[in-house]
Amino acid sequence: MIASIFIYSLKSTICSAIFVAYYLLVLKNTQMNSFNRVYLLMAALCSLLLPFTDFQLLHIAPTAVPDFPLLQIAGQGTETDVVKHATTTSFNWWVLLEALYYIVAIAMVLMLVVKSVFIIILKKKGQPLKREGFVLVKTNDSRAPFSFMNMLFWPVHMREDSPEGNGVLMHELAHIRQHHTIDKVCMQLMLAVCWLNPFNWFIKKELWLQHEFLADRYAIKDGDGDMFARMLLLDVADAYNKSIISPFFQSPVKRRFLMLTASAKNKYALLRRFLSVPVMLIAVFLLSAYTDKSAPVAASQDKIVLVLDPAHGGEDAGGKSAYGYQEKDFTLALCKKMEALAGAYNIKIIATRNEDTYPSLEERVKLGNSTNDAIFLSVHINQSSAVRDNTYQLGINPKGGNYSKSALLASAIGAKLKSQQLPVEVVDHRMAYILRESKHPAILIECGNLDDPENIALLKDNARTDELCRNILSGIVDYNTRLKAQK
Repeated sequence: MIASIFIYSLKSTICSAIFVAYYLLVLKNTQMNSFNRVYLLMAALCSLLLPFTDFQLLHIAPTAVPDFPLLQIAGQGTETDVVKHATTTSFNWWVLLEALYYIVAIAMVLMLVVKSVFIIILKKKGQPLKREGFVLVKTNDSRAPFSFMNMLFWPVHMREDSPEGNGVLMHELAHIRQHHTIDKVCMQLMLAVCWLNPFNWFIKKELWLQHEFLADRYAIKDGDGDMFARMLLLDVADAYNKSIISPFFQSPVKRRFLMLTASAKNKYALLRRFLSVPVMLIAVFLLSAYTDKSAPVAASQDKIVLVLDPAHGGEDAGGKSAYGYQEKDFTLALCKKMEALAGAYNIKIIATRNEDTYPSLEERVKLGNSTNDAIFLSVHINQSSAVRDNTYQLGINPKGGNYSKSALLASAIGAKLKSQQLPVEVVDHRMAYILRESKHPAILIECGNLDDPENIALLKDNARTDELCRNILSGIVDYNTRLKAQK
């Protein structure tokens, strides 16, 4: 899970960086505050949602490798179908990092709730007066005047009908009437999800300032701009407002002065708005579009019968990763996907299990041996938090009667997996019961490692597992074609 979080955060950061770059180069400090407000909100929303989306942009088929090399046995495989995986007791830093991510996210949401509750309590302690379109709450709180939703918290010592008071009143009414609090709450929630994204913190700051620019413009619409500017000098602190309220006295005042005195006319406003569309398209292209690099479907000329064995099942979970994933779930999902794709390759699938059940090793072998002219493939996933070896191992039995065919099958599948940039090796699995007892060409494939974050991300990615399953099926077709040619 932590791998998925970091990959998601990386995609979110890239998306935000694109939007922020355009904002800094084209939109910042322009009299397009309403547009900038929407733009910044959309930037944060896109950085939240785009990493979840994908669509196929184009199809690129790599060159087929019919003359694949024969792979040599590289080592000794783990006997995953004889001995159950031992659970690790070593401390796992990935689990700690995942917990930290969720703790910070939950803490940010709780802070939002606490602040909201505080404001409600403050309203009850004050003197609420209903006005047209808002509630004026007179209070002794030192942070007043400030607004939240449709409530305007007003200091008891300030007169509403004074020139200064009227300017402040109009400023805060702009926050209320333009629903700035909703922006702030939504931004805070999005930030809780994407708090690892540094650009979202910048977006939050700029969004707050756009609110102030809009409210300042509204306040001097029919009033004294010079008087309002003098009021801003009451507070020149360098900090910006980080809360969900909209207080009047906040900084940076320098940019607020700049926006107050800048001309409302913007010569290139339409062009600036128009160019934001290709910026969004670029972000979508970089994060959501992918090329289909799976090999072209080359169906076998004659029907291939594949006995497909999703390892473990039922009470036998197989490997259990430190992230809570179970081997039996992934093996069944991969085999179901292969079964759904197999028809296009002229491969008939006979599965040893289609549900979360546990056929015994003897039952699996019996099913395979009772099927004539078949191939046997058992799908596993390694689990080793100490080593985190992410190699895709193809296990064969060097002592088996079908060793040469099994080696050819492993080499064909291995060549296809290498085209997917996966680390591949053939290993000695002579003690594996299903390989030892099978009368057909048989291999055992270990699809990476349950404790490797990158591999977990692959196994949870629909497009990449689709490519993985197609490569395995395509390798079986290559094996069958090569075998027929040798006769």
